[in-house]
Amino acid sequence: MLTLNNKNKVLFISLAVLIFVIHQMMFLSYLNIGSFHFDYQSALSRLIFGKIWFLKNGLTVPWFGPHICCGLPFFSNPQSEFYSPIQFLFLFLSPLTTFKVVFFGYSLLGFLGFFLVSKNIFKLTYNASLIGSTIFLFNHCFTFHYLSGHIAWGLYYLVPFFFYVSALSVERLDKLGSIFLITCSSLIFAIIMHSGGTRILIEILFIVFFLTLLHLINNKNLKIILYISISVLIGLLISSSKIYAAWSFVEGIQRDASTAYFTSIRHFISVFFDFFFFSPREFIEDDVVKMDVEITIEELSFNLSILPLIILIIYLRNFPKITNDNLKLLFSFILLICISILILSNFSNTFIGSVVNQIPFINTDWLSFRKLTPFIVLFSILSAMMFDKISFRNSNLITILFISIVIIQNFSFDRNKLYKIFKHTHLDPLINNNISKDNIDNFKIEEVITLLDENSNYMGPNTHESFLRNQSSQFCYFPILGYDLEILKPIVQKIKFNLNQNIKLDANDNQRKSLYSKRTINIYKGDPLIEINGELNFINPSCYLNPKENDCDDNFLFKTDKKDDLKKFLNYKPFKFKHLKLQIFFNFLSVIVLFLTVTYFFYYLIFELKKNPSKKN
Repeated sequence: MLTLNNKNKVLFISLAVLIFVIHQMMFLSYLNIGSFHFDYQSALSRLIFGKIWFLKNGLTVPWFGPHICCGLPFFSNPQSEFYSPIQFLFLFLSPLTTFKVVFFGYSLLGFLGFFLVSKNIFKLTYNASLIGSTIFLFNHCFTFHYLSGHIAWGLYYLVPFFFYVSALSVERLDKLGSIFLITCSSLIFAIIMHSGGTRILIEILFIVFFLTLLHLINNKNLKIILYISISVLIGLLISSSKIYAAWSFVEGIQRDASTAYFTSIRHFISVFFDFFFFSPREFIEDDVVKMDVEITIEELSFNLSILPLIILIIYLRNFPKITNDNLKLLFSFILLICISILILSNFSNTFIGSVVNQIPFINTDWLSFRKLTPFIVLFSILSAMMFDKISFRNSNLITILFISIVIIQNFSFDRNKLYKIFKHTHLDPLINNNISKDNIDNFKIEEVITLLDENSNYMGPNTHESFLRNQSSQFCYFPILGYDLEILKPIVQKIKFNLNQNIKLDANDNQRKSLYSKRTINIYKGDPLIEINGELNFINPSCYLNPKENDCDDNFLFKTDKKDDLKKFLNYKPFKFKHLKLQIFFNFLSVIVLFLTVTYFFYYLIFELKKNPSKKN
């Protein structure tokens, strides 16, 4: 195996640092342009609510939030991230600084984690590992989604690091140390789930499965199956309360999201190569079955650069030998089956496509090709493995040349394609919020509002900044309930407003006015505590999760005998409601497994310190 002397190590580390710095300079600049993707308001409103909730209630579970849509489940939202590093940082840093720091952290752990997996777990050379890590780091999918406000997509960067820690446990000879590494990897997995990873759970499991299969093909160590499975299982158990809450919410709303499937294999292949290796398309309407929502560039660019194709061509020209090892052939066959499943899931007229669309969390996606996300990790590690098998006269020079191809292709990307979707400035109230411990008591919901046109018609989802003015909007932007809120509308239409009270736009509403610049806006207000026919004027969000046991009928409104509960809710305080029985079980299970895991974590650290007192210094 290739080793580096001290001089070469310095040069190698310098090159790796340079690659990472270029990546950060290239992509973090998008957060400095002063306008944002519309979806950023969802992330901002969740994090701001989390800050309000923490300052008022500490670490109490935020099951529901009154701040948008007149009351919604919060902890059950697959993308919510109350118990996460990003929410912790958001308590102390400004929104933009938080997003930048988290992007830096995700990218760094992704770059480092992928390199460690390649070098230490797959036993590839330094150069091959660096090439694979660079391809992985610069992929557009994770980055563009994160920069567009889909912050859960940044969590994909953490999956190789999770796999690395899990796989290290296989190589540990001492049993206690091996269990400790499994404990660490399980906590990493749980952090991913609680940081919004529940939304992308299935894709994450596919990535872990791909890496496990490739490790088996490369090293034939069957113990990896057991150790990875235990790590994932413990992580799932720690997160079971969150996962089940999200699953029960998503299953309860029964959203039909099967919107965009490819029309044929020919269209898929054409789009596939553009997605992953060439310049991403801006329009694919002719390639999919139907298009109800505009697809923008963050969904259309998985770009790994053309380098994986170059490496593949060179590798095939060397006429690689097909292995005779039956075990390797078996795992290779399983890998091909998994790849085929992901590809066929992009066609609605296939059996696999119809089955996959029934899987929880995946069935809320309106874009079938999001299921291709695991290929980013797969193609990156395969590129590194193929490069490792190729003999070059000057491997160092070729490595620099290949890495330059990735960087140059990224520099040549037309930034205007992203600027087109980063066009919203109405998020300023959310970006510049002034929430602190000193003024936290001022934040409560005192009014419900709605925005209607001159004919009192629904104008589309409202922006989210209203809760900073102590108002909860009737129609918020919450895609899980439908991009046109087709699921939400029948629920919130029972909210009452004073339609004789036309609140005209003033100077403070310029941001909102710019959003609907071509239409006249009428803002109407209502009292959430008004009593009408035994009901109050606010949604009881527990009805989304367990309507039978929470006194819910066709109207999800709070009943008058629950007025005290509503007052607590409007003040961002928890109120009593009845959980599903399985939810209660998973709540206890999560706490117990977390307690045991953390206990062992600290037990091992103390054990090691006592065993080796010199480590204290």
